[in-house]
Amino acid sequence: APERFVSKLSHGYAPALIADYASKISADLLVLGSRRQSGIAAALLGSVSSHLVAESRIDLLLVPLSD
Repeated sequence: APERFVSKLSHGYAPALIADYASKISADLLVLGSRRQSGIAAALLGSVSSHLVAESRIDLLLVPLSD
């Protein structure tokens, strides 16, 4: 039976690693936590979720995280 949930630890550029792995396993949906960043941190760092929203071909579900 196919795995329904997957947890994996990797090192590298997170958006690319997540997108590549999701494609490799033919994922239908990515579920990600999302925090609001503001100011310089948002401009310089961005976020994994914002990069995946812009670049992913797989459906995303963003879950807001409380601080």
